[in-house]
Amino acid sequence: MKNNSNSLAYRLPWYRWLLAPFAALYGLGIWLRNRLYDLGLLSAVQFDVPVIAVGNLAMGGTGKTPLVDWLVGQLKSQYEPVILSRGYRRKSSGYLLAGPTSTVEDIGDEPMLLHLHHKDVPLAVAEQRVLAIPQLLMDAAAQKPFSDQRFVVVLDDAFQHRSLKPGLNILLTTFHRLFVDDWLFPIGYLRDLRSSAHRADLIIVTKCPDELTPAEARQIQQRLKPLPHQQIFFTALRYAPPYDFFTGESTILTPDTAIVLVTGIAQPQHLFNTLQHRFNKVYPLFYSDHHRYREADVLRIDEAYRQLPGKHKAILTTEKDAVKLAPFKPEMQRRNWQLLVQPVEIYFLFNQQQACVQYILQYLSRASAGLFS
Repeated sequence: MKNNSNSLAYRLPWYRWLLAPFAALYGLGIWLRNRLYDLGLLSAVQFDVPVIAVGNLAMGGTGKTPLVDWLVGQLKSQYEPVILSRGYRRKSSGYLLAGPTSTVEDIGDEPMLLHLHHKDVPLAVAEQRVLAIPQLLMDAAAQKPFSDQRFVVVLDDAFQHRSLKPGLNILLTTFHRLFVDDWLFPIGYLRDLRSSAHRADLIIVTKCPDELTPAEARQIQQRLKPLPHQQIFFTALRYAPPYDFFTGESTILTPDTAIVLVTGIAQPQHLFNTLQHRFNKVYPLFYSDHHRYREADVLRIDEAYRQLPGKHKAILTTEKDAVKLAPFKPEMQRRNWQLLVQPVEIYFLFNQQQACVQYILQYLSRASAGLFS
């Protein structure tokens, strides 16, 4: 493992430091806002129903969607989870409950992916989480009138949403860019102060290398300096065999297949590196995070696909990108693409999953008993 103790300061372009005055002003505003909430001068709403918030201090790329996906899957066996997200870069506004006819434009790419993975779980998007939770719970009760209504609200990307006080806060930080190494925007990528990590109950280090050793994990834990009530877990990403975009059938590719990797995610390097170990030729076609595909993009992808060498070739994309490429399905079929979708899921290192699940279930048990104030 590379020494992760090096500060991000040594990896930032020199010109980012010219933005230090703006970062200072931004930080002052964040500090003042947090201070007002901490002193009670700004009030935060707390609900009787259990609320679990998943978020980060940085701007995207920490793996929130795979974590929420995993969390909802764990909760479904004993509870009735509901998902509330902002719906970043959607074309709609206000509160919107996902349904069979919902599109990416309606609810956003990441909520759409969660909705497809958990069609039995009520999901809504809204800017105002405090106002949206009661409406979502009423909609969920209407959808499941015969359930015992042991609802649990899972908030996607809400760690910095101080007007709402969750019962359990899960903070994510990536292995390659720990929040203790990062700097406030616009110098670095932090949208909240490092000290805000004290609000977390669980800290999950995401996108760890598979070969991370217990000694290296202890070093990271020492650098994060958790408070006595905080627990730290380590997760990595696991890529299942890709499936055909048009048929949904699992597909096995040989190493000599030439691949065009098409993706618009925050940190595509991990996926790119993984594919380079599987295939001899991988050609990246990267777009910005949450990129909304257009006809011009289809033409660009098609050109890259046609230029691939050899007889065996394919286009590979993520599930997050696949939901945004769906409107172009007839065009892609006409062009005879072999378009494959690469699913991803998290898994816990050091056999920590059961401990993490148990921590969450203990919170839910106490919350159900009314012991949380």
